[in-house]
Amino acid sequence: MNDKNSMSREEEMLKSIAQQVNPSPSFTNELEKKLMNAHKPAKPGLFSVKKIALTAGWAMALAALVLTFVWVIRSIAPKPQPAAGDTPFPVGETAVPRPQVAPEGETYDTSVGQFIMTVDLPEAVPQAALYQLDPTQENAEYQVKTIRDLAAKIGIDGSLYQMQERYGGPGYIFTDGKQRIEVAGYSPHYFSYYTDYTTFPLVVNRGNVLSSEEMRAKAEEFLTARGLLDFPYQVSGYDDPQSRMVNFVPRLNDLPESYTFENLTNLQVSFDQNGEVVMVGMNIQPWQPIGSYPLISAQQAWDRFLTNGLNGLGVEMSSGGSMSPPEGSTFKLWRRDIPLEQSISIIGMATSSNAVDGGTPLLVMDNISLTGNLEGLTNLEETVQLDGRFIMDGDVRKFQVDSWQLSDPMPTLDGAIEQADGQSWLVTNDGQRLQLEDLPEDIQVGERTSVYGIVSGDKLDWRTINQGEGFGGGGGGGGGAGLARLNLSGTPMPTATPWPVSTPVDYASMIGTRLEGEQGNVDIWNLQKDDGSTYFIYKLSSDSEEGFLDSFWQVNLEGPATEGLEAYYRMPVKVWGTITSVNQQGIATVQMERYEPMYPDEKAQLLFGEEKVAQVEGVDVLIFTTKDGTSYVRNDSIQYGMIEPMAAAEEGFMNYIVGWSAPGQTFGGYPIFDVISIGSVPQDFDLDTVISDALTPMVMDEAQANISGETPTGIINRVELIYQGEDQLLAEVEEGRTLYAQPFWRFSGYYSENSYFDIIVQALPDEYLQPVPLQ
Repeated sequence: MNDKNSMSREEEMLKSIAQQVNPSPSFTNELEKKLMNAHKPAKPGLFSVKKIALTAGWAMALAALVLTFVWVIRSIAPKPQPAAGDTPFPVGETAVPRPQVAPEGETYDTSVGQFIMTVDLPEAVPQAALYQLDPTQENAEYQVKTIRDLAAKIGIDGSLYQMQERYGGPGYIFTDGKQRIEVAGYSPHYFSYYTDYTTFPLVVNRGNVLSSEEMRAKAEEFLTARGLLDFPYQVSGYDDPQSRMVNFVPRLNDLPESYTFENLTNLQVSFDQNGEVVMVGMNIQPWQPIGSYPLISAQQAWDRFLTNGLNGLGVEMSSGGSMSPPEGSTFKLWRRDIPLEQSISIIGMATSSNAVDGGTPLLVMDNISLTGNLEGLTNLEETVQLDGRFIMDGDVRKFQVDSWQLSDPMPTLDGAIEQADGQSWLVTNDGQRLQLEDLPEDIQVGERTSVYGIVSGDKLDWRTINQGEGFGGGGGGGGGAGLARLNLSGTPMPTATPWPVSTPVDYASMIGTRLEGEQGNVDIWNLQKDDGSTYFIYKLSSDSEEGFLDSFWQVNLEGPATEGLEAYYRMPVKVWGTITSVNQQGIATVQMERYEPMYPDEKAQLLFGEEKVAQVEGVDVLIFTTKDGTSYVRNDSIQYGMIEPMAAAEEGFMNYIVGWSAPGQTFGGYPIFDVISIGSVPQDFDLDTVISDALTPMVMDEAQANISGETPTGIINRVELIYQGEDQLLAEVEEGRTLYAQPFWRFSGYYSENSYFDIIVQALPDEYLQPVPLQ
């Protein structure tokens, strides 16, 4: 599960979500950019500076900012498909970060940093039950029974429908047109309840409406009234009101700070910007007890970590953080509120779900149920324009279709708002001037603006508008030899041999080392200070098997000679200079004297076409073929094994890749294309924006970048016994494999106000563990 050559579950979910929605290409580009940057495979070998940097997980700015992009995709997508799968939340969310004050406790120096234990270890637990997923439980039967039971509890008088395969099926929807419970096939035990599905796309602008205490009280009242909080529970959650989420997990027993089925049987309550409950995520699984087993104590678990660190099986560590929106952030998203009974057109794809009990299929566009003239729309997987009006059917808002026709998708247009002669206009980046009406009162004139709507002549009938930049979010990294598979045979197995603990390296001897034409790609961090100002940090990165960067992967570049490096962002250069310092992670800083682009005549290209998997030189790779018939092999498929091709572009859209091709470099006769970003855009989109966004370094919070490279001191403020299931811990699950939920001791805490960590240790004794990694 620590294989850096496989995408994490969060990355896979992001890719899945991204394929279902059409956000503006600038956000899509940034998502791809961050995923690709985060996907740096470790090289073979037990020790290298690269492995230390990756395993320790201190370099948070290199970690995928998963939560940020999940929120962005859900927020900006013109046609949201809310994720019904596992909500990606860091394992360490129960650790409550606190400002650094002089903590009192025992200090431990370990191979992955210093920790201060500020709490007493809980009493020992002699034994606990072990669980496995019921192998006889059919997902479809389980889903139907569970979703009907939930609907009865909540009090939804509606109908049951089955999802289409492309929209998460086989899965089910129970809805009255307003309230909705759904479960998708790709996450068969995660049920989402929407209090008003028709307004869910409006839940986009983050706010600090309720305090943590107010959210908890309101969530408890909401769940209790619907019969959903009928078990002893404990509230779990990152203490950040802006997240607008509260988690409830069942208590294991009467032991202090103890949980059961963490991330398995839980309720996650989400609030909208008005402080009202908008969604409840319920992870409900058919776990069956298979017997009681002895447990090691919390002290024994901590000793196991102190002895082996992350070099032995049975221990894992994860870290991450949250990033508050920059001071003065202006990001907002508006969705147009169209009055009832007003003749209007809407454009999109009508999703169809067949009624399980017979009857009329459920057709939905933009989260609104359709009624009226629906003949021919069922299972029509094409973009259509619906002409009609919004109506109220009881207390449910629906769209009454009078007529429909095939259509091109609505474009997303980037530009800025101008006002003249009492009128408002969007002046797009490609020079169009389109009139808009009914703009929100708080929209900013002159601000960078992205508008999604219907263009008719010089008028733009807008549907959604977003402005500004600045998101909160978080991410994480992890490491360790990994967790061990269970041994329930009753016959003890040999204890796994820990990985050798690396001897600390004295980097002082490297100072003064000369780099003579060292080759690598230019990486740039655009860091934002507390006052909102930004500055660049220049880096040279390489996955080369030779040269200085073979061992050190990345160096910082400083000095006046860095001027102009922005022009070669993500491109290869040669540098000359001298190492002036090396931080604790072994990241060297180079006073650069000069640089030379390796391919000065090459510039980033934007190519349109389609791609497929093909076997070249005995390996599967991605081949991208442009519209003029030229074929390239994607370098990321050669280096990292990323071989899932983009889906064929929808009608009116074009698939693209941005990158460059080094002269003379081929693989199996194909020119190699180094990919910077990929995506899909409408045919009339401003293509210059795609390239400029791909070549613009993303702004990151300076506090999260850890540019000093110093290993922070971890403050442990929580120790507890939890359960986790193997389906949550594994990136992939073998078909037919028995999955267990087992107890762990979790040591969690914080490095700083916005930075947390988790250390989990398997609580079963060694004789119940195999010397084989869990995955």
